Amino acid sequence: MEKTTAEIIVLSEQKYKETSKILRVFTRELGKVSILAKGALSAKSPLTSTTQIFTNSTVKLIKGKSFYYIEHSKLLNSNFEIRSNYENLIMGSFILELVDKTFLEGETNEKVFELLKKMLLLISKKEDVMPLVMAFELKYMSFLGYRPKIRECKNSVFSVLDGGIIEKPTEYQEKCYKLSDKDIYYLNKLLYTSLDELEEENFTELSNLQNIILEYIKYNLEISEFNSLLLI
Repeated sequence: MEKTTAEIIVLSEQKYKETSKILRVFTRELGKVSILAKGALSAKSPLTSTTQIFTNSTVKLIKGKSFYYIEHSKLLNSNFEIRSNYENLIMGSFILELVDKTFLEGETNEKVFELLKKMLLLISKKEDVMPLVMAFELKYMSFLGYRPKIRECKNSVFSVLDGGIIEKPTEYQEKCYKLSDKDIYYLNKLLYTSLDELEEENFTELSNLQNIILEYIKYNLEISEFNSLLLI
């Protein structure tokens, strides 16, 4: 019987039978895996606190044929405060959905794990989370090998198909978005400033940039829609 210890972040949960749950989690050591948390829905289960969405825990796992099973777990951070603000809940759910839809079972990326862990901690403590979300998106894409090209040039547009900022095309081109100097400044700040230091910046009028970044993510990762964002 193969056993392993891993640090996990719960991405999603699904009820299984009367008292159990199937979890999809992202781990530092094993990447994305599925866990059958037996009895986690029971009132007195020791797994209740460590099998909620957003939670970060260390677990001792037993590998089964189709799932991992939890032998023991220890809560590191519940990130429960994310649920106290509707926008934070939606954006936090979007971040989890993004990771879940990006990674295959068993695919690992330690940089993404650390980024996700830090992101959930920060979201749980802030009210205005949009700058954080956009910074996460840009850093996330960079860690996956899709860092957008951000540079200043005359008549700048962001081309999703060309992977970043280009000079305004002479002919019509699909998925091109005009950028202001402020937009380019913000993109650089969001990409290259650490998540912890973003609160020192005063970002305004970010909705246009967020739409552009979302299109960039969907195109490169071949994701048609994010269900969590339909709740906005």
